[in-house]
Amino acid sequence: MMGACGQKDKGSGPQISADVPSLDIKTPSDRVFAKHFDVPSRKVSEAEGEKALAALGLAESGSGDFTWAKRSGNDGNYVYTDLTSRSDDGTVTIAKAEIYGAHMEGETATFDRASFSGLSMKDDDVTINVKTMDVARPTPATAKAIMDGLKDMSSDDDNDMNIDEDLFGFGAMAVDDVTIIGEDVNGSIDNIMFGADETTNLADFKIEAIDLNIIDEKSKDVSVLKLSSLSAIGIRTDDMKKGFDVGRNSNGLTQFFGDLNMYQKPYDNFSLKGLSFDNDYVNFDMPNYSGQAKTKGDVTTITQSGDPIVIKLKDAPKDQQARQAYDMLKQLEFDEIKIRSSQTSILDKGSDSVRLKDGILEMEDGFKLN
Repeated sequence: MMGACGQKDKGSGPQISADVPSLDIKTPSDRVFAKHFDVPSRKVSEAEGEKALAALGLAESGSGDFTWAKRSGNDGNYVYTDLTSRSDDGTVTIAKAEIYGAHMEGETATFDRASFSGLSMKDDDVTINVKTMDVARPTPATAKAIMDGLKDMSSDDDNDMNIDEDLFGFGAMAVDDVTIIGEDVNGSIDNIMFGADETTNLADFKIEAIDLNIIDEKSKDVSVLKLSSLSAIGIRTDDMKKGFDVGRNSNGLTQFFGDLNMYQKPYDNFSLKGLSFDNDYVNFDMPNYSGQAKTKGDVTTITQSGDPIVIKLKDAPKDQQARQAYDMLKQLEFDEIKIRSSQTSILDKGSDSVRLKDGILEMEDGFKLN
């Protein structure tokens, strides 16, 4: 049903949707992710550990791409001080690198967990500094990709980084206190965390405090992107993988919906807070949007709600296509656009039904869908 709705809406017609109350979803603390980094101790012989290090380029200082001031440890667990890699494309320095459970899987080297602190990557265009980076339970292909990326900043464009997506993966990753200084972008990210439980196929994710200045290469216009936080708890990793597969083959979308269990809870909760984008031409502000899913018996109830999205038009953009959209909105006398939405979905496996309750999509002074 479409149109304005008031107190006179009564009778046997369609039910008028009510606003879904705002959800108070907190950003998860770091303690939520600690369990994902638990790695059991692995018994590794010194010979196997050294073979794995050699394959990763970490056996002898200066024999490959890496040099270091000091190396200690044995039997698969090693600590490096002032680990450095220099190439024509840039320099990577790591104040401290810790490798745990270095071992061989067949003829391929990998490790159970790696921790890097005081990480700095520099080339002619950008400098990236990272306070700490941790990765746990990477696949062998991912472990190789990480080390290749650290020893050669250009290797993301080379064939040796093009690994099969089916072989890519890790149990957990955390990156803290990132600063970026470059010609096209500069700013900071407080932290990024991801962790998956292989036994339940559930994952947790969060990213906090993005503050980036993005400089247009041609016009040199500066856009400011900010995000207070984005998090999700209890995401189904099998659905994530199916989603990634959509773009990889012509039948991806059909297969995705064919394999999807529509009655399965997609997540426990998610929360987006403080997303904004601002430049000389437009200001976009999304204060918060969140959702939660609860299952009781055969019924899963998914609730989503948030504050209105506000888009403010400023100066006319220089880009021709953007200018056409800008002029059209101006002709319709839209200097500011406010959009809000909320809904409750009820998935009932027992009755084989999906019902939408209190679904609202509204643009102020534009339309209202119930």
